[in-house]
Amino acid sequence: MLTMLRRKQATIKGVFVNSHLSVLRRRKGEEALRELERRFGAPLRFGALQEVPVCEEVLLIELVLDLLEEGHGLQGAARAEAAGALHFKNFTQTTLGATLLNSLPHTREGFHTLIRNAGSIARAVFNHSDFSARRGRDNIIITIQNCDYAPEHFQGFFGEWMRYWGLADSSVRVYVLGNHAFEYRLYF
Repeated sequence: MLTMLRRKQATIKGVFVNSHLSVLRRRKGEEALRELERRFGAPLRFGALQEVPVCEEVLLIELVLDLLEEGHGLQGAARAEAAGALHFKNFTQTTLGATLLNSLPHTREGFHTLIRNAGSIARAVFNHSDFSARRGRDNIIITIQNCDYAPEHFQGFFGEWMRYWGLADSSVRVYVLGNHAFEYRLYF
């Protein structure tokens, strides 16, 4: 008898979801948080270790993008990429993000060392998603399985990471491998 395996829902720890709320609160105040809650349609209370479905985090990031007026009416792939860039910026405001991003020199070698460990970093952040990194001929290749973000989301995330690192001549290409699986090629 053939049984179909159900894909486990990708989740992210609440502490990282809360980083989006903290940035909005700091930049726009409590009124903006109340408006976010109204638009989200549910209370904005997430325990630090709570497993929040990634699909809910995506909605929150995009709503925060709108409230910060950084989305400027973006739609589709451009909106997903901008949300990914905001996601990285908000990650830098977390304890884990600040610790990781300040642990190595901001050089190509430092970035390479950190990004090679993307899988280990991701395991502290996500559940039911698989991140792996390997060196390509002239790039770093990151593969994400069971990813509930749009393909362009991590294109924006990794692109912003490389800008943050000072790698101005960098680029990210994304390839869809199949259902909820993407490959990102980082050139720097």
